[in-house]
Amino acid sequence: MKSFHLCLYLLIAYTLISCSYGTETKIHNQLDDTLVVEINDETYTLAPNRLVEVSYKYGENSIKSTYKNTVIVDTIVNITRVMTDEGALLNVTGKPYYIMMQRYGNSFLDNNPVYEQMIARDSTALENSYLAEYQENKRKRMLERMKIVVIDSVTIIGDIETIPANQIVIPRDWYYHLNSPFEESIETNNANDSYFGKSVKKIFSEKELVAYWNSEE
Repeated sequence: MKSFHLCLYLLIAYTLISCSYGTETKIHNQLDDTLVVEINDETYTLAPNRLVEVSYKYGENSIKSTYKNTVIVDTIVNITRVMTDEGALLNVTGKPYYIMMQRYGNSFLDNNPVYEQMIARDSTALENSYLAEYQENKRKRMLERMKIVVIDSVTIIGDIETIPANQIVIPRDWYYHLNSPFEESIETNNANDSYFGKSVKKIFSEKELVAYWNSEE
């Protein structure tokens, strides 16, 4: 379980968090060799694992990507302001991406000695208390979110959303971008996070997710 710090300098924390999120629209090469991407009249040449900001227009955009003389994507995509208002990733690799949720901190009800003492004094409290209901609901929510992903024979289990390979525009709802790892601890300007913890999302390519999973084992 990763941790977080409650920031006392709220304005500073808010500014840092806002700026680091970013609202750019980018493309990424998660293939093993050079990827050439054409968006309207612009051409981008990406080395493996490179992430670059691109130009586009609201409305129809011509997008074509080529890898080792093989066309991967060749399509017209309608991009709206809603899609890219918070930033976006254009998937031009023909491979899926993954968004994982990471939990920082615990709820004040988790491993709380006060509640443990209450339960110890009354053996029936576990069945009837708010704590018991909370823990059961939390367990159910956690199980509902857990997904199994298999990449190159590596089985990965977690709160993971798979973005299909054929989804070109991926609106940004994650905090940590590609090549930006989860931090061991984070700061927050929301006092409620100190009671209930905070969940943060990161987007992964296939290779990055496998590497992250292997490093956590």
